[in-house]
Amino acid sequence: MTQLPLEELVQQSPFVFRATVLTANSSTTASLSPTARSTVVRVLEVIRAPRAFGRLAGQDITINLRQPGTPPAGVTVIFYAQLHLAADTLVLDEIGHQPLPNATAAAGGLSDAIAAQRDVRLNERLAVASAVVVGTVSNTRRSVAAAASAEGTAYISEHDPVWSEAVVAVDSVVKGAAADSVVIVYPASIDVAWFRAPKFHPGQRGVFLLHQNDVPAAAAAQYDNIYTSLDIPDVLPVDDHARVRALIANAH
Repeated sequence: MTQLPLEELVQQSPFVFRATVLTANSSTTASLSPTARSTVVRVLEVIRAPRAFGRLAGQDITINLRQPGTPPAGVTVIFYAQLHLAADTLVLDEIGHQPLPNATAAAGGLSDAIAAQRDVRLNERLAVASAVVVGTVSNTRRSVAAAASAEGTAYISEHDPVWSEAVVAVDSVVKGAAADSVVIVYPASIDVAWFRAPKFHPGQRGVFLLHQNDVPAAAAAQYDNIYTSLDIPDVLPVDDHARVRALIANAH
């Protein structure tokens, strides 16, 4: 089976991790019956994953291989994958894998490919952001208004997003204009339809890309300063502040 180029693997894969293949034709959860493709692997290192699933190192999870038996048991590789389901353990679908000469070897070209892909997507989100701020989440709460909205958002799904709100105290504005305190409405669910969307917690400090277009109608009617941050690049560590400023400056 043909392997995708590394750049495409990175672009298509929310999960990138080093793992050792343990058992073929098996599963770590009763929610998935074993098949010829389902294989149990042990995660050794998480290279990239959505924030809600960042603590996978040391866990045994199930991955549906593209080709049954490849890679075989005992081999350590870099897996590129997407979410299949989140049950008592994680089940992923393989998009591809990268063989390694040994279990601890660096994956050739991976760091550069991830950095390049990250900047491309970040530039796209910066271009359409209503504002970009540096701040700290002061509190989070369920969003009654957003849940009641009949219109939903462009990210609408049959799965309940568990709409919530994060109140952010703004320290500085990097792009556009924003109040001293803003509200970010976000899906707290880790359902397959929503797991990629950033989650928030009190005390979280970062760089936040704020978007007005996707705010549920009822929530938009309740606040003047409400936004969404629904894509992975929309929430960045505060250490990325200078990088974001540079990208914005270079775009002009």
